[in-house]
Amino acid sequence: MNSNPFEAIDARLQSIEHGIKELAKQPKEEPPTREKFLTVDQVCEILSVSRVTLWSWDRKGILNPVRVGNLKRYRLSEIESLGENTGKNKEKEKLVV
Repeated sequence: MNSNPFEAIDARLQSIEHGIKELAKQPKEEPPTREKFLTVDQVCEILSVSRVTLWSWDRKGILNPVRVGNLKRYRLSEIESLGENTGKNKEKEKLVV
């Protein structure tokens, strides 16, 4: 037990430095993309539908709004995919009925 305490500290610091260098070599993960959310009015404008139609689609499960407290928001990605699926007027009418 006659070892120098500074040698132990030095060895530990070298171990930590080695660990940090190894972590720096690893590929960095992409930060998660932040999902964009739209209000009811924005969705109605984008899809050219009324608030009643949007409410009806919510009830039928066509859209899945996210509740933030007392507010209702829609994922932009979901609205975009719905817009692609309802590009034709006939298909849009089927959703409304």
